[in-house]
Amino acid sequence: MSEVVPVYNLAGFLRVLYLRRWFIVIVTLLGGILAGALGMTRPEVYRAHTIVRLDVPNYKETLTLLPKPLTVSVVRSMLTDPDTMREVLERMAEINMTLDILKGDNAQKSLKEARATAELPEISGDAYETIAAATEGDLVNALLSGDRDLHALAREPERLWVSEDSRAQLLAILAAMNAGELRVIGEMTSEKISGISPYAMTRRLAAFTTITKETNLDTEYSPIIDVYGMAPSAVEAEAITNLWLRVFRIRAERAARELIVKEAGKIESEIAKIESRIQTIEIQRNEYLAQKQVEDAQQQLTAARLLLYGVAKETNETRSHRGAINVENPEETPFWKEQSSVSQTEAFVPTPQFGNSIMARLVAARVNGAPLAEIEKLEKQASALRDEIKSLQTSVLEHKHQLSVWDREKAGLQSRWEQLLPTYNEAKQLTSAVQVGGVADLDFSTAQKPDTRYSPNRKQMIVAGLAAGFLVACVLCFLLDLWSEVVKKPEQKSSFSL
Repeated sequence: MSEVVPVYNLAGFLRVLYLRRWFIVIVTLLGGILAGALGMTRPEVYRAHTIVRLDVPNYKETLTLLPKPLTVSVVRSMLTDPDTMREVLERMAEINMTLDILKGDNAQKSLKEARATAELPEISGDAYETIAAATEGDLVNALLSGDRDLHALAREPERLWVSEDSRAQLLAILAAMNAGELRVIGEMTSEKISGISPYAMTRRLAAFTTITKETNLDTEYSPIIDVYGMAPSAVEAEAITNLWLRVFRIRAERAARELIVKEAGKIESEIAKIESRIQTIEIQRNEYLAQKQVEDAQQQLTAARLLLYGVAKETNETRSHRGAINVENPEETPFWKEQSSVSQTEAFVPTPQFGNSIMARLVAARVNGAPLAEIEKLEKQASALRDEIKSLQTSVLEHKHQLSVWDREKAGLQSRWEQLLPTYNEAKQLTSAVQVGGVADLDFSTAQKPDTRYSPNRKQMIVAGLAAGFLVACVLCFLLDLWSEVVKKPEQKSSFSL
């Protein structure tokens, strides 16, 4: 009897799967069980999420000097900078030590008395609840025995964030923390905090930006930055994310203030140099004119000309008037506009001393045939006066040149001063903003405690394990069927086909 050659078609596939159905079920379940066991061994990770938004005030849109002290890319770089992570760890250790003080009997008594004085209801929770409900001023009294300067600063909580005092910054962070965040950091040991490296923090904290437009020349980012913080528990994820953002807020304000002060300082320094130089030029010019060197040289030159030629310089002003009309918009100017210009002309005119001048006497002597000695004497006098006039003219020109140099320099400085004036006013406006409050133009949202676990997602892992087990089981079923057909029945090797 001839053997039937098996052919794998849809019916063949289903036959193989049906015959080995229990094998498939067992392998599929084993895959799900292994995936579930793997999910149970992996540490739980919770991820808190919030956003940082670049919020530039409307009045800064028209500024030319630092309209945006911090850009989106700069903010993202600062968020993930190792120095920021290092400062987060330092603040965490500082808060941990501060909480040890605030949990003490004296500090708790001071905080409760402050609530009673303010006629607020007593906190029924633990010490962390009491600390979280305290105001900045109450924390100053409990920590620093009512430091006057810091207490005055605490009356304006927003100023604590921009203060250069590290104690004020610590107060701002403490006052912003809730009881859960305080409990997480307060229950950490100093060994645990010191064992965390900045690199480990960069793996737990992340910031992402979205590209809204990208060209060959420029890349535009969304003003919203997504911020994530991961930790083994939901409360710790909330605490570490918010602490990270609060530390970054202080760093961002510090960086923005330094940048504004630096750029404003450059403008103010240049303006001050220009004003100082203009004042110096005016002083030098006035001192120079006070010496009357120009007037003396001019008078000597006039006297020499009068003696030699018997003439004096006369300056005439000519004023011209003409009408003009706006050719581009004649309907706006129906009447002629008067335009005037003034021109000056200089001329030498004879004076009553003309007949007694040396040149007039020399010409008369030559015409009348005067003795040669008299003519030679007059010529020598004329030559000496010509040399004197030439020297005086040179001196007058040098004096006028010096005055014109100062005038040109002063005009150039005044033009530069006028160009810098709008920027200088912007610099004063930004500097005053630095003294009042925040200038980083960042809007921070508070991260909330995550409701669900981020990793591992055991449901997905089990489903993936079941799917992988099913596929492996199906492949094994066909391999086993082929094995049985080919190996156990070698006579069918040549006639076997798929």
